[in-house]
Amino acid sequence: MALAKRSRPLQRAGNSVPSAERTESVEPDWTRVAGDSRLLISAAELGKLLGVNKSTVWNWHSSGRIPMPVHIGGTTRWKAEEIRRWVEAGCPPRAQWELLRADERMLKP
Repeated sequence: MALAKRSRPLQRAGNSVPSAERTESVEPDWTRVAGDSRLLISAAELGKLLGVNKSTVWNWHSSGRIPMPVHIGGTTRWKAEEIRRWVEAGCPPRAQWELLRADERMLKP
């Protein structure tokens, strides 16, 4: 019995942040975020922008890999503009991102 070839390589467990090599050709659609004038996005929408499943977004949130969300009532959302700036900064871990944000605030007049 012959084994079928996989069309996609297996991913490692642990939901690591994708390497630049794997995400190089896929750019997040920031125009979609800016174009619909929404300031906050859900985990599912964030996953689509980053090219991952929403469960991966939650795993990254739990492990401190993405910026902190905001909680409004019973919902959790991420600031679309902050996520865009976080990606432009190279997707640093949350602790490093918070330091970068603090530095930016101190530099503003």
